Amino acid sequence: MITTEVWQVENLANLLSGEKTQDLPEILQGVFFMDGNPLPDDFIKLDGAKWDGTTKILRLSVSAPLQWTFANSSSGRQLLNSAKSTNTIYEFQFDDNLRSAQITPIILGLRIPKWLVDFSLIQTENSTDGMTWDRKNSWLGGLFDNFGYTLRKILDKNGQPTSEFAGVQSKIPQEFLVVTKD
Repeated sequence: MITTEVWQVENLANLLSGEKTQDLPEILQGVFFMDGNPLPDDFIKLDGAKWDGTTKILRLSVSAPLQWTFANSSSGRQLLNSAKSTNTIYEFQFDDNLRSAQITPIILGLRIPKWLVDFSLIQTENSTDGMTWDRKNSWLGGLFDNFGYTLRKILDKNGQPTSEFAGVQSKIPQEFLVVTKD
């Protein structure tokens, strides 16, 4: 049974207390804020996901404990319940330099083809050590609204605020939903 709790922003570093991924590159560690995301999810932690250093593939369950947070709202609960009921996984295929990734959603065990949804993650030009990433989304080859946002590392792997934290502090939600147990 999945347990979901409402957490306050001062508890955000507790996301890092979850499972650790062996050999996950430091550039992918920490807590990231989805700055400008129009959907009701806010923070993500990649550490704890399944990582294959040979293929550079990261498989992240959207509803896994201490991985992803959602808005404390009816739409946030709906998104979380949808991710849980469909066993949604995001598979990140990183390039060799970890500067970009193609993201393939896997829903009900089925890989969603790129022509249907094209999700990408590209480290911004000025980014150092994975602090900022452009997250792009395209639906049906761009026929429908394309949107994106900036993924910002706001806490490092030790839970300390990064240089990105101060710039987005006023945008960060004060409370959010987090899965704490399966």
